[in-house]
Amino acid sequence: MDIKLPEKSGYTITREIKSFRSEIPILAQTAFPVSEVRTKCLNAGCEDVISKPVEIELFLKKVNKFLTGN
Repeated sequence: MDIKLPEKSGYTITREIKSFRSEIPILAQTAFPVSEVRTKCLNAGCEDVISKPVEIELFLKKVNKFLTGN
């Protein structure tokens, strides 16, 4: 989930998704890697956060965690 979107914020969209499909894991991506943004992402319902530019190995590791439960 990109946090900064043109119509609605990623926070809002995450909350909407989680309201009817709470089991879907959401990985937030943001260009603002400060701890306050990470906290807002987690509070909105995201399971994890990754900063832009996305490092492919880290991204794959985080996605694999959701797919395997490890």
